[in-house]
Amino acid sequence: AAISSAQLDATAKANAAEAAAIASAATDAATKATIAKNAAISAAAIDAQAKADAALAAAQADAKLKADQAKADAIASANAKAEAETVKAKAYADGIVTEAEQRAIDDATTKANNAEAAAISSAQLDATAKANAAEAAAIASAATDAATKATTAKNAAISAAAIDAQAKADAALAAAQAD
Repeated sequence: AAISSAQLDATAKANAAEAAAIASAATDAATKATIAKNAAISAAAIDAQAKADAALAAAQADAKLKADQAKADAIASANAKAEAETVKAKAYADGIVTEAEQRAIDDATTKANNAEAAAISSAQLDATAKANAAEAAAIASAATDAATKATTAKNAAISAAAIDAQAKADAALAAAQAD
């Protein structure tokens, strides 16, 4: 059974149509993948900015809380200093400072100095630690989220392009076989 020239022509047309469909689908797939990648990068950047803004707002709120605590500690320090001055004034009121009064003065002064140092130190350390932790968490979260979104978008684009390419190739083959 010899192959007719019409069959050879149909096969050649089918092969050419299939090659053209595959080339078109590949170009289309690459374009769609690039568009999806760019959209994913843009979405990830927007999301990362939103997360950074949220982390900044949380850090600012925490800083306010710590500032309020520092203010309370400063007031406690001021009260301790005032108490120390009251003890001194009472001790010197009669012009004679007894050993017991001197110990009370020394004790009140030490407490006032310790309260002041504690207020300053705790406020500085906590504010620095919280700011560093918030910054690190925001950066890590944004980076992880951006990578996940980019991978998901890439996979979706590849899948869509493959489905589209297969459909175009099937259609071209069917059209060539119909000729």
